[in-house]
Amino acid sequence: MGTLSVDNIEERSTGKGQNVLSGQAKVWASWQPDGTLLDSLNTSSITDAGTGDWDVNLTSSLADTNHARFWGTDVASFADEQASGDNASVSLIVTNAARMNNNTVVDPNTIFCSAFGDLA
Repeated sequence: MGTLSVDNIEERSTGKGQNVLSGQAKVWASWQPDGTLLDSLNTSSITDAGTGDWDVNLTSSLADTNHARFWGTDVASFADEQASGDNASVSLIVTNAARMNNNTVVDPNTIFCSAFGDLA
């Protein structure tokens, strides 16, 4: 059995590559409140689950639930806004947005997330 060592995997039809090196983000997405993706990596779609609540659906699953996840929002919406998540899944990342001063759920102008870990 041989070993295949690559730094990049390229899709034949589009010529787009995906970095597979350790330490690189395996998922990232930027989207609008209605679920419209602005840009992404390894993200098949965004499901708008209600005000301040989205599911980031992954194209390729992560290996386990021990991956590091990060969230954020633009600061143009509310100065005291925060984004977070409430699950550990290999196939989707739940994202929530709320105002820090009163925990009111909000739909900011732009939401983003990323995940670092191993692909399945």
